[in-house]
Amino acid sequence: MAVGKGIPWDKQDPGEEALESLTAELKLYGKRGVHTDSKLVDQGGVIFEKDGIIYNCAFFICDQGRGLNEYCITQLIMVPKNKLRLFYKKGRVGDGPRAEERVEEFPDTDDAIREFVQLFEELIGNEFEPREREKKFEKRSLKFYPKIWYSFKYSVDDFSPEVYRYVLMEIGMDSPDLPVGMVSDLHLKRCEELLLQFRDCLKTNPESDDKGNMMRLDFSNRCFTLMHSSRPFTIRDFEELADHAATAFEIVRVITVASWLIGDMTYTTLDDPLSDRYKKLGCFVTPLDKESDDYSMVVKYLEKTYEPVNLGDVSYGATVENIFAVETNEGPSYDDVKKLPNKVFIWCGMFPVGLFLPFPSLF
Repeated sequence: MAVGKGIPWDKQDPGEEALESLTAELKLYGKRGVHTDSKLVDQGGVIFEKDGIIYNCAFFICDQGRGLNEYCITQLIMVPKNKLRLFYKKGRVGDGPRAEERVEEFPDTDDAIREFVQLFEELIGNEFEPREREKKFEKRSLKFYPKIWYSFKYSVDDFSPEVYRYVLMEIGMDSPDLPVGMVSDLHLKRCEELLLQFRDCLKTNPESDDKGNMMRLDFSNRCFTLMHSSRPFTIRDFEELADHAATAFEIVRVITVASWLIGDMTYTTLDDPLSDRYKKLGCFVTPLDKESDDYSMVVKYLEKTYEPVNLGDVSYGATVENIFAVETNEGPSYDDVKKLPNKVFIWCGMFPVGLFLPFPSLF
């Protein structure tokens, strides 16, 4: 494996990749974020909007058979004095230094929009207006797939981005040009539908013959197109589907939900901002007695199962400061959860999703 900055992430040792990803500059924040490589952020650039359409799109394609694992970003950016610029960047995931990149100035707004729409339609093979207004489009062969993300009012700086970056680093979805986290309900729904289809196909095609291998490759490409990674591979069985696709999906879903729930934490409240969010969710948070059996059980579990992570000169450990019990009237009760058909205890403590059970019985 190659070592050192400037080496494509998928060619590096995984430990070196993880270390570089943690120290890399995050270049894009949400639907209204101006990409830092455009050099227009310091000039007061903002994403152009007109008639309810935000002219900022990101696209992905993964086709392992053709050696494709690419992203593309197109933005119309308005800078002071009504100067409109088109920013375009296209390259391999995890290989930013070698990406194709340009910024063009358009004196005429209609010309800029026309160029943006033409690029969009060339990239995904669908018409622009129906996709942007009604989210109607089909994935075309050898064409990119658009990322459907939320239009965040607040930047990720408002809610501890390093926590999210560390989690995304663990699952290989933290490309600085466009990290996966924070997508729309529609995008998550399509990811979930694809995972369930993949599960059903693995059940009906358990053999690793030519037909089964092609099916696995096709579904794997579709999974890594929807949720891009610097290291896509062919998912072979239920275990890999659970470990590398379903778990990643749950993590991204939790990040998205948490981002929306936490939102802007800069305003003044009588309570701690997180307590304010819990109240709005109908949750009650109480600290556990440090002498209680539950407290001792969690501490013992952490000691027995967690080992410090070393990445170069950086070491990550974990200690217990406090443990809180959260009770809620929202969602299914534990008695209802026990009735679900999924009888496998899928949480092992290494992922932030915890006992996130509403995902409908993947296995």
